[in-house]
Amino acid sequence: MARTGGYRIIGRAGRPRTAGSCPGVEPAGRYGDWVTRADDVERDQRNKPPGPIVLAMTVLPIAVLLCIQYDWQPARYGNLTGADAFLYGVPALLVLALTGLIWAIRSLYVVGEDRRWSWWIVAAPSVVVAAVAVGMTWPPPTFDEARPEFERIARQVLAEPDTRLADIEIDGFEISYVRKIAADEVQFTDADGFGASSGWVYAPNRTPNGSDSREFSSTHLGGPWYEFTYTW
Repeated sequence: MARTGGYRIIGRAGRPRTAGSCPGVEPAGRYGDWVTRADDVERDQRNKPPGPIVLAMTVLPIAVLLCIQYDWQPARYGNLTGADAFLYGVPALLVLALTGLIWAIRSLYVVGEDRRWSWWIVAAPSVVVAAVAVGMTWPPPTFDEARPEFERIARQVLAEPDTRLADIEIDGFEISYVRKIAADEVQFTDADGFGASSGWVYAPNRTPNGSDSREFSSTHLGGPWYEFTYTW
């Protein structure tokens, strides 16, 4: 067997073969010698690196998780509730975990077995690192940051009789309703609650104890503010 340029010469002179006896090769020469492109064969036998499909399967769940993180729409009723976060977040995490497994297997075969490199290997991890960096650099608002606006609304509700607000946003917090439950107590119910009713209570003169027969618990946040949870 001899090699000429990008071809290997297969067969011996005097033993011509028919065109159908050696698939993947081309007849050459008057004596029926056979050639094949060695480079093409080797290329076909290489392991495939993570490609655009793996990248897309990374970007989609990351986008869903960022929407949950920042309470971005769309959602079923215009607000990402706790139920929405569960229904969207769990499948997104499962898809991301499966994609990570596929990425790891393909990358190990390309780097470990083929001893070669592809920029597709770093594409999916770059998306994950960028998403983590965004989450750490711009975290969602905290209650302490929004407390002045909460307090302004609480005083407004206390000053105006029969005042009840519904479906409002306070500095990034979705509130389903705001109501006065005592002469000096205002309750803000979080619209993102899941499985229980939760939120914050403005009570400058006493510790809140709830307004109905459900089990009520509260945590003092400092000053006149408490975080509460109702459970059935």
